[in-house]
This record gives sequence, C-alpha cells and structure tokens, in this order.
Amino acid sequence: MVDSVTAALPHIQTHKAVPLAVTSATRSSQLPEVPTVRESGLPALKNFEAVGWLGLMAPRGTPPEVLQRLNTEVVALLKSEKLAAFIRERGSEPSPGTGAEFDRFIASEIVKWGAVVKTSGASAE
Repeated sequence: MVDSVTAALPHIQTHKAVPLAVTSATRSSQLPEVPTVRESGLPALKNFEAVGWLGLMAPRGTPPEVLQRLNTEVVALLKSEKLAAFIRERGSEPSPGTGAEFDRFIASEIVKWGAVVKTSGASAE
C-alpha cells in the first residue's frame, strides 16, 4: 500500500507495518533508513516523486500587503523549533517559502498529475 509518512508512522513505530520505500525525492527525516522509490534502481522510476502537501491560500484579490504579512508570520512560525519539531514528530516536514514559490509548485503539480490522468485515460465521470 502507499500511504503518507504521517499516517503510517505510528504503525511503523509499533512494528505493525514495514516500510519498503518513501515516495519523496529524498529520504524522510523520520525514516532515514528507508530508501526512496528513486533509489530502487529502476530506470522508469529515476525521477519518481509523489508527496502530499498542505498550503495556506487566500481569496483572489486579497491585498498584496495582507498576503505579505500572512506569509511573513506563517514562515516565522514554520521556522520556529517548537512548531517544526511538532510537525516532524507527526511524520511531515515544514516547508516555508514565498507565495511565488508556492504558485510555481502548484503549477508543476498540475502539469505532473494532469499528464498522469491523461495517460491513464481516467475521466471525472
């Protein structure tokens, strides 16, 4: 099965599940001994990456100064040792950045997963 580190970590820690690989581009800080899918050596998987993510968004038309203030405050929180440790203990990684970086990430996810859907022939029906 494929699951997030966040959901699987308690089962891995109690030895009820055995991790074979992580789907991120790099090894998980919570499971450093577990290889990535990319490390499998299979040529078709050399660029494989599938990660879950969360982000904070605001309605279109939100004033730029409000967006900047929100970003500044959220980045400061995500960089705090206490919150970063809390997030990591639950199997995730804080990833503070700018709004522009997040926009580019979302655009890249749309391209990547849009191609997967198109190739699969799946539809919304």
